[in-house]
Amino acid sequence: PNFRKGTEIVANAIADSEAFSIAGGGDTLAAIDLFGIADKISYISTGGGAFLEFALYCKTD
Repeated sequence: PNFRKGTEIVANAIADSEAFSIAGGGDTLAAIDLFGIADKISYISTGGGAFLEFALYCKTD
């Protein structure tokens, strides 16, 4: 509840962006569901910690 408004503003800004968007992690997915914006997120991972580790350490070259 303390961070709901800020989370909603950031989530909607990402959802409304034309950029490719990626979301993962339990709290993030709960917020996406709460705000009803899942259809506006390009890729949603249910991998939780594994997804976050991949995103941190993935090499693109």
